[in-house]
Amino acid sequence: MRFYKNLHNTNSTPSQQQLVDVALVLSILPHIFVVKPVMVIYLFAGVLFLVFAKQTKTRHILVFATFGGLALAFSFYETFTFVGLRKLDIFVSFLISLLFVAVLLQRLTKKINFYLLFSPALFLALSYFFYNTIMMLFYAVLVIFSFLLLLLWHRMQSSFMAAFKMALSIFAFSIPSIVFLFMVFPRISFETKDFGFSGSQTIRTGHDGVMHMGNDALLVPSKRVVMELSFDKEIPRPDQLYLRGSVLYIDKTDHWAPLERDLPPLGFKPLDDALSYRVTLYPHNKKWIYFLDHPLKSPEKTTIDSDHVVKSKNNVKKIMRYDGYSNLSDLIEKKQIVQKIEQHSKEYDPVRDDKLYTYMKEYNHSSGLSGLIDHFKNLNLRYSLQPSGIDTKDPIDSFLFGDKEGYCVHFASAFATMARMAGFSSRVVTGFKADPTNSYDNYLVVREEDAHAWVEVYMESKGWQRIETTAYALTSQDQQQNTQTKEQTTNPLLHKLNLTYMYVRYTIESWVLDYTRSKQMQLLKTLLEDVGAVLKLVGIFAVLIVFAYLLRQLSHDKKGTHKAYEAIKPVLKKLKKQGFSKEDHETMESFLDRVYAKTEDDTLLEIKKLYNQARYADKDDLKTELESVSKLWYNEKKLVGNNSEKI
Repeated sequence: MRFYKNLHNTNSTPSQQQLVDVALVLSILPHIFVVKPVMVIYLFAGVLFLVFAKQTKTRHILVFATFGGLALAFSFYETFTFVGLRKLDIFVSFLISLLFVAVLLQRLTKKINFYLLFSPALFLALSYFFYNTIMMLFYAVLVIFSFLLLLLWHRMQSSFMAAFKMALSIFAFSIPSIVFLFMVFPRISFETKDFGFSGSQTIRTGHDGVMHMGNDALLVPSKRVVMELSFDKEIPRPDQLYLRGSVLYIDKTDHWAPLERDLPPLGFKPLDDALSYRVTLYPHNKKWIYFLDHPLKSPEKTTIDSDHVVKSKNNVKKIMRYDGYSNLSDLIEKKQIVQKIEQHSKEYDPVRDDKLYTYMKEYNHSSGLSGLIDHFKNLNLRYSLQPSGIDTKDPIDSFLFGDKEGYCVHFASAFATMARMAGFSSRVVTGFKADPTNSYDNYLVVREEDAHAWVEVYMESKGWQRIETTAYALTSQDQQQNTQTKEQTTNPLLHKLNLTYMYVRYTIESWVLDYTRSKQMQLLKTLLEDVGAVLKLVGIFAVLIVFAYLLRQLSHDKKGTHKAYEAIKPVLKKLKKQGFSKEDHETMESFLDRVYAKTEDDTLLEIKKLYNQARYADKDDLKTELESVSKLWYNEKKLVGNNSEKI
């Protein structure tokens, strides 16, 4: 382990065993966070033994094999069943733990075989199952670059910086080719395959199809991202950023619920004038698929009903990416309300809500919807995230005529009931209202704290009309303080940087991690139809090639290479006379190796090592030493007449 203690010494060059050790550390590191703690302890104990043990005996290997088996049993005894191993993350975690034991036992033997050489690549590939993210992508690129760097350092027998420059040059020249192959290489679609495994990802908060009326109803202060949207054009106005979830008709006192039977599907709607956008929806373990009001089309394996509610056939347990088409009008198209909906959308309980029923006797029915809104405003309700007087047995009256404090669910429930008492059909809609401050260019983030509820009222001449009931609220003192605190604690620069990072991550994930066959076909179709897109692509490749060339120039030192070549010229001249000519396609290293295989002259190996060091390290003392060794070898191997000396 002396090499690792003196790694800062750039003249040290790694052996094959040291290369494998560094590669294993880099590839195992991501798995430390997903395996069981007992496996981490086992691995750490093995590393300490390798560092401090002077020698490894057979009994040591048997001890680690025994404790490895016990660590596996302790880690997976609860999930070691067919059902448990059907979960992909558990299966992969079990596989990684087995690799931990196998690799450590193999390393204790201090022997290098194909299995040990292949292990780093296998560990890195398995990381994909846990970290299918942009950060893992960058880390994988860094690890692959490190593998190349260490290999060159070992083969070149030069300084670390010389190997780093060469690795950077090779890596840069590979970028245009990799990008090109990534874009055009045929993609195999696994979008509908799960290979028999069941997913288990982090679940975001999602609506469960009802709206509860307690103090904590629908209130989710978390900033966890629920979904991300990107638009072809600019982001819509703030008053159009309503993401539709569930539509609720039935007031069951402590909560609102949807109709017990599904509504008929939505008929075909033209998409010519619809707003188009793309959505990345994170798993929430419910069936609701969110769209901007009002969606006109649903993705595959989903349904859309006449209330524009979109549901998946199965609970959303993995990330979904889909295209959206919506009509952003405040009105759903005019159509005759069906009898079942009309019946449920006018039901209320005058006995339970007796105070509101008495208050509504003052309402002038001839004033219409605008008069109803004024009547609602006259209650002087205050918006508060911490209401204290809501009685779940009598939520509407306790809100309207008690402390008069609540938030969106209380405002929506109260107004929907008032509308029904006024003779209107009404319903409550739950979903999200996106915050335009969480946007960057045409990219928009929706968080759990954006959960919202609003009301839709049916107008005979217009259809269903959206009513933002919280807009008619007074702002309570505690809400003002919360707003001021938020403004004071939110750093605009940090907020902007965070959005920029999320935008870049979203873009890369959309086009790299989620580059499916359908996207590939879409890109190729665009290139065939749009000359501007072709020019853009050519420009990108031109920039990549120029960037690669500049990095190549950084690592290429013609002066240093020339001196090293001049120093070794006597050797090449004499070898040529002896029948060994260097081919144009051969590197100096491979040529000298070929000659050594025929002659077994150990001095040639020393010359090869000095040549690599002199060429890539570019140190004058190394070039002088190479020249001296070359001349000495030349003089000791004198020619006899015109015939080659057999060496």
